[in-house]
Amino acid sequence: MAVTTQTTGIAPEHDLLAQMASLRPTLVRHAFLVTHNKADAEDLVQTAFERALRHRRALEPNTHVAALLTRITRNLAIDQLRHAWRVRASSDGLTEIPGREPEPQPWWADIDSEEVSHALVDCPPCLRESFELRHYGRLSLRQISQRTGAPIKTVATRIFRARKLLRGALASKHAA
Repeated sequence: MAVTTQTTGIAPEHDLLAQMASLRPTLVRHAFLVTHNKADAEDLVQTAFERALRHRRALEPNTHVAALLTRITRNLAIDQLRHAWRVRASSDGLTEIPGREPEPQPWWADIDSEEVSHALVDCPPCLRESFELRHYGRLSLRQISQRTGAPIKTVATRIFRARKLLRGALASKHAA
């Protein structure tokens, strides 16, 4: 369908509008082949017409209008597909990967020093003393050893056993 503008007695703008009207069904079919959507195809052709009319003064007298409008429509369709691909690529990753559910807080996160003090009452005195000096007094194992007269390894064992007893007592209390 080779339609060219001719310089006749009719104004060039009217000639261009007439050619656009005759090319519209063909352009819509071509746009539909790319977009697979009739509404999008019609929008592309409408935009192509607007661009051609906006720049009609730059058209040379023997411009092949069908080729020009086909090229404008094709370029617009490609731009639309690129934009849709970019949007889909940037948002698809966010919608496909579900976020992690917040993990429930462990039972020991809510324990305060008062609960620990109450649970320490049930510990044997030698374990309780070593634990209190280490965690409340912030003494080193050597300092605790010097203060209690027990060897360093014995102090470390007492602290380990006190922690184990406390863990068991507090865990059973919070499990209930």
